[in-house]
Amino acid sequence: MVNGIAPDGTVDWPAAGIVRALREAAAQLAVEGWTPIAVAGRWIADRNPEQLPAKYGCSSWRQVVHECRLFDLRYREVDGQ
Repeated sequence: MVNGIAPDGTVDWPAAGIVRALREAAAQLAVEGWTPIAVAGRWIADRNPEQLPAKYGCSSWRQVVHECRLFDLRYREVDGQ
């Protein structure tokens, strides 16, 4: 198993490198306990460019957070989005 990815491609999310990177980003960037996923993704890309969602079978950072089920999510509308 490398970065939480088994030889068959399954992901052990708690052991995944991308989850460790997301936890680190959240700790560094949180405002009032919350970190926007897009902001965390850019922070990780700058510091851990090998930790990409595609490496874990995901198409986006949002999918990583959803698939791993290890983070609390809060959806907000910002500028109509």
